Amino acid sequence: MRYLLLLLSVSAMVFASIGNIAALKGVVKIKRNTKTITAKYGLAIEEKDVVLTRKNSRVQIILKDQTVVTIGGNSKYSFNEYRFNAKKDSKAKMKLDHGFFHVITGKIGKVAPERFKVQTKSATIGIRGTNFFASVRAKREEIGCIRGKISILTDRMQRFTLPAGHMASLQANRTWKSKPIPRAYKKKLEVPKAKKIPAPATSQVQQNVLIQEESHSTPPPPTPPVLPPNCLPK
Repeated sequence: MRYLLLLLSVSAMVFASIGNIAALKGVVKIKRNTKTITAKYGLAIEEKDVVLTRKNSRVQIILKDQTVVTIGGNSKYSFNEYRFNAKKDSKAKMKLDHGFFHVITGKIGKVAPERFKVQTKSATIGIRGTNFFASVRAKREEIGCIRGKISILTDRMQRFTLPAGHMASLQANRTWKSKPIPRAYKKKLEVPKAKKIPAPATSQVQQNVLIQEESHSTPPPPTPPVLPPNCLPK
C-alpha cells in the first residue's frame, strides 16, 4: 500500500509538470497556490504557476511541446492553461500582467495554433507558428513579431495581423501603430549560459536566447515586408 501511494504521488507530480526552467539570472519566484517558491535551474513548472521576476532578472522556461518562454525583469507571467498530447486538443493560454516576454512556439504552434494564446493588458496574441515578444509597462505596451505572423485582438475587439519584422505600439488614444522593429532592438543578443536539461526539451536550450525588456534583443529578421495600409485599427 505504501509503495502504491508513493507511485501515485510521483505520477501526479510528473503529470502536473508542464515544463522546466532551462536558464535563469537574478531573483525569480514562482507563486504556486498559496506557496512562493524560489526558482532554480531545472525546477518543474506547473499549470497555474505565476512567475515573478525582480529587476535585472530573467528566466527561460521550456515547455513540454518545446515552446520556449523567456521572461524579463520586473515581470509577472502566468501559465493559466496548458495541455499537450500532440493532438489538436492541445492548448496553451498564458498572460503577461506586466514586464516583458519572448516566446518561440513549439509543437502546439503546429498541431493547434488556434489554441495558443498569450494575453497582455490590452490585447490577446494568437500565433501562426512563430517567434514573438511583448512588453507591458505603466505607460507603454508593445508587441513584436520576429518570425511568422501573429494575430492581435485588442481589448476593443479590433483584430489585425502583424507580420515578421514589425512591432505594434499602443498609443495614447488607445489605437495601435505599427512600424518595423528598430535596429536598437537587435543589437544585444545574449545566449543563456545553461547546461542541457532533462527531457522533454534538451535541444532547444542552445537555439534560444534570454532577452531582457530593456534591450528587446531579437535575432535579425529577414527584410521586413511592406505593411499593407490600414492594416491596424485607427
